[in-house]
Amino acid sequence: MKIFKGIDTTLLYATLAVIIVLLLLTYRSPILWLLPIISAWVSLTVAQAVIYLLTQHGLVVNGQSGGILVVLVLGASTDYALLLVARYREELRRHEDRHEAMAIALRRAGPAIIASAGTVIAGMLCLMIAESADISGLGPVAAIGIAVGLLAMITLLPALLVIVGRWVFWPVRPRYGSAEPTTRGFWAGVGRRLAIRPRAVWVTTAVLLACAWLGLIGFKIGSLTTAQSFRGTPASVAAEQVVAQHFPGGAGEPVAVIGNAAAAPQLRAARAPTASPPCPGPPSRMAWSSCKEPWPASPTARPQPPRWTGSGQPFTPSQVRMPRSAAVPPSTPMWSATPPTTET
Repeated sequence: MKIFKGIDTTLLYATLAVIIVLLLLTYRSPILWLLPIISAWVSLTVAQAVIYLLTQHGLVVNGQSGGILVVLVLGASTDYALLLVARYREELRRHEDRHEAMAIALRRAGPAIIASAGTVIAGMLCLMIAESADISGLGPVAAIGIAVGLLAMITLLPALLVIVGRWVFWPVRPRYGSAEPTTRGFWAGVGRRLAIRPRAVWVTTAVLLACAWLGLIGFKIGSLTTAQSFRGTPASVAAEQVVAQHFPGGAGEPVAVIGNAAAAPQLRAARAPTASPPCPGPPSRMAWSSCKEPWPASPTARPQPPRWTGSGQPFTPSQVRMPRSAAVPPSTPMWSATPPTTET
């Protein structure tokens, strides 16, 4: 879709810029931020490859889901990297062997990372029950991205950190036996206070979240109209309101039905619930819009078969659309022939 053209590149650069700035501010190292970025980039590439393979088996992917995948994978992967690197740096001050420090860091931070990723994956898979194919396709796309990001952060990133050693934390290397700076400061004090009564903390948090959820009672879920998609009233919305006051709904976009003559019974059944009676099947492959009158009985009122150019190429439907004339009453619906190669 043209509306999503270029969204992947723009979001990719913007997301990377934000993540790099945050990592520089968090780690205060000109080198360390490269490892989470490399791991996140690998996870994004692998996720896109897996999703591409699944599109060959019916998975719906568009520009919207592709753009969301970029932000989701890079953001979630960086979040998991922050948790792992923070724990790894603490363990480097407690263990001289960096392999042992990483093993302990994975054992302690791994469950939290896996639980976080599992929650997001479960939430994304809930989108599969949506009626829209675009939204339902976003569920497995996002879930695959999170799963691949999780695997990269608990396999690739630890390997890279162990290979490069302690110098990657320069200029503040976590030397063995050095004091842990995170034991001091405001947030360290907050953490100690919360650890005294953990049950009271999570119960209070759950109650506050439940109170916030009460605002969803009576919330109506549905598709937005064009006017509701804007905060103001642009010219297009004002024009749409004027048109709605003077013309019936759907008059500007009549439904075109295309099919073979053999499929006429199915087409009649498909259009039966509409207000307008179905049009009888034409003798050839035809397309019609908002049929309300029966198929013209007069030969002069019937549409002509598709015409072909001298090069053997058919005219487009707009070129062969039958013009209204004195032989065709105004009440007769407009019919247009489509090339014989068209199939629906």
